[in-house]
Amino acid sequence: MLLLDFITFRPETDAGAKRVCGTESTSAKFCDSNSKLGKGLLTFDMSPIVSCPGSVHAICRELRPDGNADPKPICWACRKRYRENKKKERLAANLQFSRTDSFVEWANGVIGRRRTAKAVRLPGIGDMYSTKFVGKVRSIVQANPKMRFWFYTRSWAVPKLWEELKKLKAEPNLTMWLSWDRKMAEHHGPPPDSDLPWCWLATDDDDLPVEPVDLVWRNDAESSGKQKLAEKHTLGGCLVCPHEDGVTETTCVRCGICWRDAKFRTARIGTLLEKHLPAANEY
Repeated sequence: MLLLDFITFRPETDAGAKRVCGTESTSAKFCDSNSKLGKGLLTFDMSPIVSCPGSVHAICRELRPDGNADPKPICWACRKRYRENKKKERLAANLQFSRTDSFVEWANGVIGRRRTAKAVRLPGIGDMYSTKFVGKVRSIVQANPKMRFWFYTRSWAVPKLWEELKKLKAEPNLTMWLSWDRKMAEHHGPPPDSDLPWCWLATDDDDLPVEPVDLVWRNDAESSGKQKLAEKHTLGGCLVCPHEDGVTETTCVRCGICWRDAKFRTARIGTLLEKHLPAANEY
């Protein structure tokens, strides 16, 4: 994983860094590469769970025995390498810095210099944790009209956050995914806006969406590569994330289903898949 842009970066001079970041010193960073994203997408990650108010009634907070019977949350950002102290410290530093007045200008500076980036996931790990943070993200999206942005959120389940998210969803260079699972379905019902794309977190191959969704993530206690079956669609016909379907060799930057201009519903997903991943329909 390639990490970049310490908060104490020097745009041109020390004075410029002070202007952007004030006197604060932190190790907040964007990430521009990992095994799933590929290279060319920026993501800003924060501490999971504590920045995810919409997941209070969500399956990602449930504990699963793992390895040596050590319970870990189903949430992928709470397992494996993300349990390392350095990783947790980096995510905590990002969360802390996102609360400061310097965050918007700093993020705009990073995005402006990364001209080869195709899109920005903001946030990546973590979620829309406050109305103020939603407003900051909206300011960043508006300040970079030529850049595509996307994120997945469960904060639609928090009424005051959903009111702010409804303002954000109107930005033309943004794709907002409403994320849910079987536990949220029991407590909240379906997401409140059927015009936005929906995604479903499945803990195993039998954990099927209760309503049609645009994308299914296959995430068990170990990794999506340990699923029982290789399948492009669930039994109900919902598209499985191509990176996790057990057959397609791709990355997020190559696929683009989530981050391209994709304000669609299920009827359009097949056409989008054929356009960007023609080989995926051959098996």
